[in-house]
Amino acid sequence: MQELGVSLNVYSFSNVIKSFTSASALWQRLKIHALLIKNGVVDSSIHGTSLVDMYFKCGKIKLAHCIFEEIGERDVVVWGAMIAGCTSNGKLEQALRSII
Repeated sequence: MQELGVSLNVYSFSNVIKSFTSASALWQRLKIHALLIKNGVVDSSIHGTSLVDMYFKCGKIKLAHCIFEEIGERDVVVWGAMIAGCTSNGKLEQALRSII
């Protein structure tokens, strides 16, 4: 895309993150995260939610929590990703604490 002069935006980054959620390559996930930081769009709650979801799905619970903590304005979608990530990783107590 970049070679063709097409700039990445909120939606293209979101799709890229989702495409690597089920992939087994942690290195690629970390590269995408670095690319978000480099492009100055990591502060978006959309990207934050996508990153939280991505890290939970690959079992990187601490990374997911770190991203969650960095999100300034947490909406229902971000909280939903956090609760779903906790429960899918067997962290039921954490999921309940998030709700209460």
